[in-house]
Amino acid sequence: MNKKIFVLGLLFLYSFQTVRGVSGVNTIVDTTETLEFLDLKYFSFTVGFAQTAEISITFECTEGTITLYLVNEENFNRLMDLKMFECWKVEDRETGSLVQELSGGKWYIVILNTALADNTVSILATLEVVSDYSLVYIVLGLVFVGIVSVVSVFIIKRRRKSPSSAPAVHPVPPEDRYCHACGLAVPLHLNYCGNCGTRLTLALSVKEKDKALFTDE
Repeated sequence: MNKKIFVLGLLFLYSFQTVRGVSGVNTIVDTTETLEFLDLKYFSFTVGFAQTAEISITFECTEGTITLYLVNEENFNRLMDLKMFECWKVEDRETGSLVQELSGGKWYIVILNTALADNTVSILATLEVVSDYSLVYIVLGLVFVGIVSVVSVFIIKRRRKSPSSAPAVHPVPPEDRYCHACGLAVPLHLNYCGNCGTRLTLALSVKEKDKALFTDE
């Protein structure tokens, strides 16, 4: 049970990072890249799933044009597999900008050199959190982990206090019976008393033995 609580704690810490994502204004790309003809370059970033963020991208080329795509993880994989995909884009521009509000998840900025020669591109991208409900999820996560911990401790204590089942008691058959005429102990496998010769029909207990002896007197 303690291992389960430990695993839940690790999952909570991981979910904290996923929920929180970014905060404030963050510069996620600030670079200058030289691309060959039809060369492709991408940059990835993550928005917490409890957040909404606004991305602002600007770029400038020195030797021609590029096409810029902004896609989520699913459509990025489709793009890389040369399949149809959905995106926001700025197509075949020497300079350009893109501002877009994004929901939680993993996102990619993809630039494709559409110039007929090597092209140098300067790109700047900033991300600003618009709304953030991560604190609510964190509190709910803490409450959940606390409830699981209390219930686990209660179950462990209850199991320790529960009485162990008593072993079954099996009656032990008597080794001898007693003659109802003279009171002598007679082995069970004999049908006649070895002392008086009386035929035995019932096995007598100690009390019955005393009763038989008292009656004979």
